Amino acid sequence: MDIQKIVKNSLKLQDGIWQSDSGGYWSNIEQEQMTKFLEDLDSMDSLAVVRKHFPQHEEVIFSPQRVGGVGILDFQPSDVVLDAGCMWGALAVPIAHMGCQVIGVDQTRESMQLMKSRLDEAGLDQAQLVQCNLNKLQLADESIDKVIVNGVLEWLAEGNVELDSFQKDKLSKNSQTKKADTDQNPYDIQLSFLKKINRSIKKDGLLYLAIENRFDIINFIGAKDPHTGQRFITIWPRFIQEFMAKKFTGRSYLTWTYSKAELKDMLIEAGFNNIEFRYAFSNYRQPELVLTDNGMKQCIPLRHRTFNSIIKKVLLYSLETVFYSWLRLSSLAPAFIVIAKKQ
Repeated sequence: MDIQKIVKNSLKLQDGIWQSDSGGYWSNIEQEQMTKFLEDLDSMDSLAVVRKHFPQHEEVIFSPQRVGGVGILDFQPSDVVLDAGCMWGALAVPIAHMGCQVIGVDQTRESMQLMKSRLDEAGLDQAQLVQCNLNKLQLADESIDKVIVNGVLEWLAEGNVELDSFQKDKLSKNSQTKKADTDQNPYDIQLSFLKKINRSIKKDGLLYLAIENRFDIINFIGAKDPHTGQRFITIWPRFIQEFMAKKFTGRSYLTWTYSKAELKDMLIEAGFNNIEFRYAFSNYRQPELVLTDNGMKQCIPLRHRTFNSIIKKVLLYSLETVFYSWLRLSSLAPAFIVIAKKQ
């Protein structure tokens, strides 16, 4: 695979990672902490490094359950697969194990260095890593068979993010977090990205998109938004979201998620058709169940187990049972996994 025929940005190879003229930082971990593990990568394997420096994220990075959703794509060894926002390689590394030609793109070099170590340890040389801001990524037309956009779309309008401090910062009117360098609203940024992805996919190629449902049932009972840490923010109309964000944080609300109908309309506008929705329980990151509309009858309560309070357990168990198992309201599912073909 000639990466420079697929990624049209100006690229320079450094330590096994292709660098473009744009990058940034997005991670669960603060950048200062991330840089400390780099010294150990030469003498320790990637799993040992994670266990030493940030063991709380071992499951996020290495759990085989992370790829529970993408298995529906029926990967072939001849496939060229783009993982847009690959981070540590939780999806890209297992896909490379299937023999696919993988392109992992992420703006955060530190994450990619860990992923590069994982690939080297496994002897996987068919994966190429590109450090690039996804909004500035340039791709050749009809060059990719399958594109993975897993938990990425909603973040495109934000700039650099250290997630733990970002959520705390978002709740403060003294916020120091800076948004991406653009005056576009989140929808326009996301739509532009999806149109670019559509152009890059080959005929009969597929997009795999995973994202939270803005109308997840627990958002109506005050669960914290996983992006901003604010309660109830996702369920309001956009102008109220903006008002609430400005009033309580002093900055705009940029991590837009969507209902099923809204997401389908966006994908159609981006040029996709034959759009199939699946529903991830209890989330798309480590799905225990991935169901179709017809399969909603197989849904069982799951998320109540994460609560310690008996009252909350009973409340959520009741809501899951009634709205998912009995009424089969997929429109209130926790997250969507969408498979879409280009027109």
